Amino acid sequence: AGKKAYEEKLEENRKIDIQNALYDKLMAETSFAEFPQDLVDAKIADYNDYMRNICQQYYGCTLEDYIASTNKTQEQYDAEVKQMMEDEVKEEFLIDAIAKAESIEVSEEDILQRAQELAEQYQYSSAEELLKAVGEEEFRISLVRENTVTFLLENAVGTFWKAQPMIGKRHWIALFLCK
Repeated sequence: AGKKAYEEKLEENRKIDIQNALYDKLMAETSFAEFPQDLVDAKIADYNDYMRNICQQYYGCTLEDYIASTNKTQEQYDAEVKQMMEDEVKEEFLIDAIAKAESIEVSEEDILQRAQELAEQYQYSSAEELLKAVGEEEFRISLVRENTVTFLLENAVGTFWKAQPMIGKRHWIALFLCK
């Protein structure tokens, strides 16, 4: 049992490494037009709320105390979080554009099946309870993104790129060529 769990963990880590490499390559080869700063600001606020809760719940300190314990200034922390959230927004825009270009969608059946799997994993009483807690539209978007990443990982054929105009002449996005 120990060897099997170890091998499963290695395989999971390998998949994560490949996914991260794919993200890195996609992000490096893609230029972005301006994106909504209010979306980045909302993600920053959500992340800071999450970190405040983690600090309080698990470490019994404030976020400010945690930042100080990392030998960073508030300005350094804020700059790091801003960069993380800008990258997250860019990744979401990129994955959403690929999903649209490849017509990747999910059915109601797909949503309910995945919701049931996660409901069992996270001990919700039902798929419906999980969907209510997460929000059905957010869950659908997340599942489309998950399926898009799976599609990319299954169909990646090296480092060939094709520029595809998305919105007007100034906005370009690189799409990974697929089998």
